[in-house]
Amino acid sequence: MLVFVSDIHLNDGTVCKHTSGDAATVFLSRLKDQIYSAGFRSDGTYVPVTTVSIVMLGDIFDFIRSSK
Repeated sequence: MLVFVSDIHLNDGTVCKHTSGDAATVFLSRLKDQIYSAGFRSDGTYVPVTTVSIVMLGDIFDFIRSSK
């Protein structure tokens, strides 16, 4: 399974509002649900996803928005 993540804008909160720690928990929970759902086939069988690759695109770390 290939997962694309883009424009998260993680920052340290010194200049703008930082990302809540709960965001990671929500993201991982939803990702886990999506991985599980991806294993279901149209004929009703279930084949577990064995590999997940995460591709990080865009502005993941927003270091420019830091006063440090």
